[in-house]
Amino acid sequence: QICRLKVRRLLDGLVPEHTTPEQFNSWVVIDVLEPSVPCPPLEAVWEEYQKPVSIEDKVLGTLELNRDFEQLNVEILWNGEEVPLALEIDMENEETWDTARSLARKFMADSKSWDKTMREFAAKELTELANEWQADGDEKKNADPITEEGFAQRITLSELSLTYEGDFTAYFDDDDMFWGHTVEVCGSLENGIESANIAG
Repeated sequence: QICRLKVRRLLDGLVPEHTTPEQFNSWVVIDVLEPSVPCPPLEAVWEEYQKPVSIEDKVLGTLELNRDFEQLNVEILWNGEEVPLALEIDMENEETWDTARSLARKFMADSKSWDKTMREFAAKELTELANEWQADGDEKKNADPITEEGFAQRITLSELSLTYEGDFTAYFDDDDMFWGHTVEVCGSLENGIESANIAG
């Protein structure tokens, strides 16, 4: 929406201490003079911005640009199962798009090893907690204890996120061990897995 606004410089005293007026926001809106103003040059920019962008990758498939989240999104085949993959990029630097795709191909090429390692790491970190949650549930407190092997088998990969810097997050469905929360495994291609926790 294109508007005509009345603005003034933001008073320095209103800017947070950790930044400067130029970095924070140098203008403050006083009034909306016209809520909808025709402006062909800006409308042309907006129309171009809204056009869908797709990238064909021989390994990953067809990636769709999500401008709002600065991501390239695609469904990949991860060990025989379709899983959404989000590649986090820098919208203003298309080199990061290529870098993210290259890293994703590398990640997928070793998917069996990564999948096994992520499951085992999550099981080692969270099985004890899963048993505590089970003991607190009336319906499950008499169930057999959850083993690390059982934990690793029960979680199901639901989504992957990878940045152009090589950091990744894998999201697993918890098979109701944490009452529907997500098991989140984080790390990097360079340093390996660094943490596992529950989220959501």
